[in-house]
Amino acid sequence: RRQVVNPNPLILEAASLAMLGAGEQIVSRFDLADDVLVSVDPIQIQQVVINLIRNAVEAVTDAPKREISVSTRAVDGVVEIRVDDSGHGIAPGMMDSLFDSFASSKPDGMGVGLSISRTIVESHEGKLSAANREAGGASFCVALPLAGRAPARSSQDIAMDGVESRRAPF
Repeated sequence: RRQVVNPNPLILEAASLAMLGAGEQIVSRFDLADDVLVSVDPIQIQQVVINLIRNAVEAVTDAPKREISVSTRAVDGVVEIRVDDSGHGIAPGMMDSLFDSFASSKPDGMGVGLSISRTIVESHEGKLSAANREAGGASFCVALPLAGRAPARSSQDIAMDGVESRRAPF
């Protein structure tokens, strides 16, 4: 059930669950924007954040620098929830299939977490993306429309502004 909520408390609760058993060697940082609201199913969005943070915890486990940062910010009509880690990053061969079902770079991974996460985010008219960070590690970004805003538009949608559309005559 969707509710208009500030995602920050959801993120903090999800982080505490995701970090259980992670050990004290991992440094976590939070930079959460004030006054951001999204219309979401809170439990589903928490599941996404838990998955992203658990993946980040696993990514930094054997890294020399073990840092995870979680941030939110409002930009261009969306709230970005970003999870960055200082791990080894996403292998180049995995980038194209990262969100596919049963694709995993982990020896014991099932490959369903990111696929399910993307499905949840897209069901909220949002987008889930990933990239390698220049400083090392990976960055995952959930972009959800601000409450009361239209869904985020793609660059293709914007390019089509002003182009006349004709209906097929059938």
